[in-house]
Amino acid sequence: IDFMRSETGNASSTNMGSSMLSLAFTQLEPPANAYARMNDFKDELLLIERKLIALVAAAKAVQASMTSLEKNNAALQQCFEDWADTETNVAKANNGEGTNNNPVIKTDYRVGTTTSAYSDMMIKMNKTNQDIPLHTGILLIATLESELGRIEAFRELFKCHDTLIQDIDNLALKEQKLRNSKDGRRDVVNELSRQVTEKRNTLVMFYKGLFHFTIPMNIRQRANNMRNCMSMMAAMYSVTAVGNFEVANEFFRQIEVSQSNA
Repeated sequence: IDFMRSETGNASSTNMGSSMLSLAFTQLEPPANAYARMNDFKDELLLIERKLIALVAAAKAVQASMTSLEKNNAALQQCFEDWADTETNVAKANNGEGTNNNPVIKTDYRVGTTTSAYSDMMIKMNKTNQDIPLHTGILLIATLESELGRIEAFRELFKCHDTLIQDIDNLALKEQKLRNSKDGRRDVVNELSRQVTEKRNTLVMFYKGLFHFTIPMNIRQRANNMRNCMSMMAAMYSVTAVGNFEVANEFFRQIEVSQSNA
């Protein structure tokens, strides 16, 4: 439905989408036990909100730990690099060179060779994994927080509902008092009665829109958002895993170790 363009294309004409929705509202039956269902829906959203808040906190903790892991891995890689340099250029005896430079250990087996290759592997793995915290924030945390924002929007909708209920009760009470009063003017009573009827009709339309359109669309949108979010996270981990696999294989090739024998 195009909610921005009228049937005639004239911006001043009745909105086409709005007209179609209004017509749909007139055809729909009012939801049964709407007020009780409204309270149930509030309770459900409150429970979901608590779970989402816990999820966001956990995801942020994971993001922080990944950032910390990246820094620690970088420090570890530097230590391996320094060790490799020491083994290769300083500790000749420990590096497998004996009297008259006769090799005791093959070059590919020496500590300097292994640590140098491992340092190189960590550099590449850190580069492969460096965007995981960022993607966790963009894909996962942002999606969860958007769902919290949606719940907050529903909370504002609940306030409108509660205000409407309160207005109906106040007007109905005022109308009843005037009806029972000897001094109650008939025209005032009729006007209050008209306002009560109008407010009640608005409440019925509110329930129709909420239960026939808003809640079903919200459920569908939330399911779609989470499905896309989790799919993209899985794709990210898949790409990262493939990258790390290739880097590890390169390490085996550098030290001449068969992967099947590793």
